[in-house]
Amino acid sequence: MRKRFEKLIAAAELCRIRISLFIAVSAIAGYLISPGAPSFPLMAWLAAGVFFLSCGASAFNQFAEAETDSLMPRTCTRPVPSGRLQPDHALLVSAALLLAGISVLFLSEGALPAALGAAASLWYGVIYTPLKRKTPFALLPGALAGAVPPAIGWVCGGGSLSSPRLFIFCFFFYIWQIPHFWIFLLRYGRQYEEAGLPSVTTVFSGPGLRRIIFAWELCTAASALLIAALYQTGPLTRALSALPAAWIIAGGAAVFSRKSQRLAFALRSIDACALAITCLTAAGRFIAV
Repeated sequence: MRKRFEKLIAAAELCRIRISLFIAVSAIAGYLISPGAPSFPLMAWLAAGVFFLSCGASAFNQFAEAETDSLMPRTCTRPVPSGRLQPDHALLVSAALLLAGISVLFLSEGALPAALGAAASLWYGVIYTPLKRKTPFALLPGALAGAVPPAIGWVCGGGSLSSPRLFIFCFFFYIWQIPHFWIFLLRYGRQYEEAGLPSVTTVFSGPGLRRIIFAWELCTAASALLIAALYQTGPLTRALSALPAAWIIAGGAAVFSRKSQRLAFALRSIDACALAITCLTAAGRFIAV
């Protein structure tokens, strides 16, 4: 009984539930800003389908990267490299979750949302994951997968994929991933290098990379303000949306410090900004103040 429980815990770790929940929330935000009238049952099915897909993609990523994960102190305790879960079990968990996600979206929302979800999962697992072994800039195309969940929500709400409003919203979800991961590499880039993975820390000098990250953070803050101008319905929610943008700029300024605590603050600031903008945008439809 205890072994089964431990395997269940290991399978849950494969899913990176916190990240998968955020991705599901971003899909809900896309749904709520779409032109259609909101339906809470459909919104629940949308969140479930995207959540399952994100969990499945995460599980496949850990299956595919088990060898390199075992070489880094930060990742060697993950379920597969630590031996708590066999690789074939991890692959089975991934396949089951991906199938569940696509099925939920197809049966509740239709063919287009399911196709978008399948395409994003395929892009993340088949394009981005192996590309990380070949180039330090794999995230630039890889981050496209993270911009798809809001589009899934948007089309579920009757929106068109060609809408400029959707492009601007998805652009935020694309761009915030870049400084997030590169701040992460400022802390752990040496581990990536020692594991034989290309890292931007080998391409740019420390000060140069910090300046580049700060520029990306400024772009992220600007796109957050643009979303506030387009999607918030009242002066109060627009003012509240400016706070995450200011916070992310403060985090960007902290990147110039060599202290690990400052990097941790910078990482938290950009994550909190993404979550806050997502939630405020979703709430903007109901808060007309």
